[in-house]
Amino acid sequence: MNILNKIESLGYKLPPPPQAIAAYIPANRSGNLVFTSGQLPLKEGQLILSGKLGEDLSIEDVKEATIQASLNAIAAASAVCGDPDKIIKVIKVGVFVASSPNFSEHHLVANHSSNFFFPCLEKRDVMHVLQWAFLLFL
Repeated sequence: MNILNKIESLGYKLPPPPQAIAAYIPANRSGNLVFTSGQLPLKEGQLILSGKLGEDLSIEDVKEATIQASLNAIAAASAVCGDPDKIIKVIKVGVFVASSPNFSEHHLVANHSSNFFFPCLEKRDVMHVLQWAFLLFL
């Protein structure tokens, strides 16, 4: 089954590639590597969720937003390589989380992204380096 069918079997649809909202490009290809810019949980150009984990939001609250950002990353990569099925490996996934100072489960938020990529990219090399960071807004 190809990536688009896998995404649809999970109840999602690959969105159009995200548009840059500042002075950057959503993805860039160098040889066989594609680098994506950080992806926001934008759907049809609108931010689908905002707030702070541990304050306004729970881990479950951010699941769909994390998946949307992951879909946007696949769309951005697909746009520069021409076909989502050309994605054969995910090397690194970075997840940045806005959270309250007492929130300590960033890895569980990052797992929403990893757990989405695993079935979408089945039979591809998707064991990746996972980077997460928390952002405190004072």
